Amino acid sequence: GDPMGGIWIGTLAGLVYSRDGRFETYTTQDGLPSNEIRALVWDRAGNLWVGTDGGVSRLHDGQFTTYGSAQGATPVDIRAIAEDRSGTVWVGAGSDGLFRIENGGLTALTTRDGLAFEGIQAIFEDPEGHLWLGTNSLIQDGAKLVMRPEDILEELNVSRYTLQTKQTVKALVPDSSEEV
Repeated sequence: GDPMGGIWIGTLAGLVYSRDGRFETYTTQDGLPSNEIRALVWDRAGNLWVGTDGGVSRLHDGQFTTYGSAQGATPVDIRAIAEDRSGTVWVGAGSDGLFRIENGGLTALTTRDGLAFEGIQAIFEDPEGHLWLGTNSLIQDGAKLVMRPEDILEELNVSRYTLQTKQTVKALVPDSSEEV
């Protein structure tokens, strides 16, 4: 969480920080790619990752760094962010697929790389270290996704769970036995 004890709030008009009854709003004028905030996650290093409809940024020491074309890809319509146990940050885009941020670089992963669907709405790492991806009407079990040395996501016997209701999967959490 916030090292200063405040609360960070994602809104459609920017990123709001509240502490001691005071509110401060961060917008595109402060370095965000968009004012429409859709996802927030703290990583273990104390960085706040901010997903917007215009891209993903990292807040570190009061400065925003936006990841995009300079790193080789431009994720937009960010819906989910998660950090895995190795420190890799995963970013799910509503229509652009899955992105991996690692060592300052950004890698795009799409259906060409083994994703079942490019509209990633939720990301969850289970206790075994497998990523689960929630999409439209589908949950993809990342247990069957492996990273090759070439940094390409390959589909190997992927388990797919089609939901009876054909609803979009917006969030994933384990039950009391740590099962997804």
